[in-house]
Amino acid sequence: MLKEKYGKVNTHILRDDDNIREVLLIDEALIARTYALTIKNKEWQQGDEIDKVNKAIKNGEGIGEAFKSRGFVIQKNILDVYLIRLAEWLRYAFDTNNKIAKARIAEFIVKKGNMIYNYGTITELYSPDFRTPWVNETDKAQINIPSSVFKSFGFSKEEIWTFLEKKVIASNLAKLYSPVVAEIKQRVHNTIREALPLPAI
Repeated sequence: MLKEKYGKVNTHILRDDDNIREVLLIDEALIARTYALTIKNKEWQQGDEIDKVNKAIKNGEGIGEAFKSRGFVIQKNILDVYLIRLAEWLRYAFDTNNKIAKARIAEFIVKKGNMIYNYGTITELYSPDFRTPWVNETDKAQINIPSSVFKSFGFSKEEIWTFLEKKVIASNLAKLYSPVVAEIKQRVHNTIREALPLPAI
């Protein structure tokens, strides 16, 4: 969708270590259209193959592209879609006077053969020019409960994958587990609020 609206889009990495990845998706006018924060799980350390994918991502490949090109299938478990007040540095990067943006948090789960990994939780903030700061009914209907909650009910990774594949979404139950999501959001917001100096692009 970014390419359809803005043409060529480049990934500008702000940070990528064993725990956190922050990027800006920037158009040809050097305006950021999406900020993406990935809080990585430790599961990428559990196999050589996924460790290689993680290294490719750290070397600049997009997360989705890196997994797909190596034979992984991807599922996203959306935990929340909401509005967020933009930090000053993000308003500058988005080239906007708008103080509010639309955000989406999703678990990024991948599968190859019999192996299933939860790579991490990805939060995307969309520039107001790209996506209007408004949460609609479609957004609300996509919200699901965290995979950790499914596990607490006794479901296996394979069963959780099947739920996501078949679009079994418990949006009516999601609010019951809002404390789990709230903890994730707090970590996300603490990271975003850091006064990051924007490097030259």
